[in-house]
Amino acid sequence: MSLFAKIMVVVNLILAVVFLAAAGTFLNATESWKARHNSAAAKHVQELDDITAQRDARAAAGETAKSAANAAEVAKAGAEGKLLVLQNSNEALSAHNQKLEESLKTLAGTQADLQTKNSELQTIVENLRTEVARVEGEKRSLKDQNTTLTESLGRSQQEAKDTSAALSAAEIANGELTKKVDAQGTTIAMYNKEFGALSGGPMMTPLDAVVQAVDNANDICILSVGSADKVKLGWEFTIYRNGEYISTVVVDKVFKNHASARTKSGLKKKDAQAGDGASTVL
Repeated sequence: MSLFAKIMVVVNLILAVVFLAAAGTFLNATESWKARHNSAAAKHVQELDDITAQRDARAAAGETAKSAANAAEVAKAGAEGKLLVLQNSNEALSAHNQKLEESLKTLAGTQADLQTKNSELQTIVENLRTEVARVEGEKRSLKDQNTTLTESLGRSQQEAKDTSAALSAAEIANGELTKKVDAQGTTIAMYNKEFGALSGGPMMTPLDAVVQAVDNANDICILSVGSADKVKLGWEFTIYRNGEYISTVVVDKVFKNHASARTKSGLKKKDAQAGDGASTVL
């Protein structure tokens, strides 16, 4: 065998080895690529499934979000309605609050006026209490005075009754004395005609008196002196007023503390009055 043939055999052998090595390498590469392809395909399928699941989940989430958005829109509309109602209520409350504040200011002013008026009323009440106390004191004083006056009136009425009784008795006695005086006058006239006039009258001591009562219609004069002052029947008293002569009276009845007298005939200038002075001497 020639050298060329040997070289070719060696070359073919080397090429065969190289081919086998390349074929093995390629086969290994092919097996590795297929495995990677299958792995990548499985991974892709898995990813596709995941993506599909994510898409479905996102679609469901979108539907849920859409439902939630619709519910949110409805809730928003309801909230906006409630907000509008609340705003209207708030405005109404603000207006009402403003009115209440104005009313409060008015009430504060009214309260201040009432406090002022209350102070004034308290002052008036205190003044009224003071006045009532004063009136009560005057009332008690007037009551005491009334009691005193009532007692005095009772005494005066009793004295008036006594005086009336005395006047009545004096009138009766005066009538009797008038008859006696007339009879004595007739006797004296007869005596004077037969024997001449009598001299002198009853002996009188100087005595002053006051006219207590007068009945000019019946010619009765009550003097403030009586038997206790030693006054006797027939005593003559000159009645005067402010130094002016009024009349001359003659005692016709004597009591203990007063006496009754009649005007002496022809010796009367004017009617006597209670309070006039009387005296046995001028």
